[in-house]
Amino acid sequence: MSVVKYARTMSQDAPLHPVNEVVDSADAAQPAIPTATPAAPADAADAPDAKALAATMRSELDAVEHALGRIDDETYGNCEACSEPIADEVLRSTPTANLCGQHA
Repeated sequence: MSVVKYARTMSQDAPLHPVNEVVDSADAAQPAIPTATPAAPADAADAPDAKALAATMRSELDAVEHALGRIDDETYGNCEACSEPIADEVLRSTPTANLCGQHA
């Protein structure tokens, strides 16, 4: 099964749910899900680390969103530079890969 077909099968079998639906369906005895509000840095020295972490997280999220778009337009798994297939091992280890070994 190709990676694209596998990704489509997985997305059909396990649809994403809104956070509220997931929270509402959770057992009341379970602890509350923490909010996504970032904690304030302990001191000014921690601020650059927090900014670097936020930038890294934004970059990773952008890569995931780009990969999801490539699944939608049926180009996922192919190199953006030459359109050749990206090795399955590469996609398994780095699902957001968009270049083959030659162009990485």
